[in-house]
Amino acid sequence: MIQLKLFDNRSYSETELLLHISQGDETAFRQLYNDYSNKLYAYVYALTRRKDLTEDLIQNIFLKLWHRRTTLTSINDFSAYLFRMAKNDVITAVRQAALEQTILQKGLPAAAPEQLPDDQLQEAQLRDAWEKAIQQLPPQQQKIYVLQKQYGWKINDIAKHLNLSSLTVKRHLSISKQAVRENMAQRLLPKELMVILFLGSMNAL
Repeated sequence: MIQLKLFDNRSYSETELLLHISQGDETAFRQLYNDYSNKLYAYVYALTRRKDLTEDLIQNIFLKLWHRRTTLTSINDFSAYLFRMAKNDVITAVRQAALEQTILQKGLPAAAPEQLPDDQLQEAQLRDAWEKAIQQLPPQQQKIYVLQKQYGWKINDIAKHLNLSSLTVKRHLSISKQAVRENMAQRLLPKELMVILFLGSMNAL
């Protein structure tokens, strides 16, 4: 059985560590992060080949773990659970990146919706859902998201422009990406969601 050490130098089995975390022990959670973050980073980066995306995904994964902490004791194989979560998040991020790339490249058709062929109408609906999702973001997150996604600004440039730390910009960007994905999922009908599923491509990242 895996033995993990907390900062008080006591050894805990992984089951005991997860129990501490489920009870809100932040020190135990920090130890879990220290034990898994490097391995998880290497795994996710091997799939994405993008440092910024990998950092966003790792942050989101551990945020989700903390939010789900009360359920962690029911997990039989935590390592397998964690890496499966990472793989699923990578797939979701790839699909979202492909969707955004398609929207940014093709733009909105000039014709009215009722005059559009089915494929162009679908693209228009996707872009409309994306833009409405962006509009629902808090002002600061919206600025950061638009500067990075639509104008291609780097994290450091956004931080300097908005007088924020790079870490703050990364955090806002990570939260806004997740919010946009969830908002779009709520807005789109199953047919449009199927389009997102098949748009995914690692080359689109």
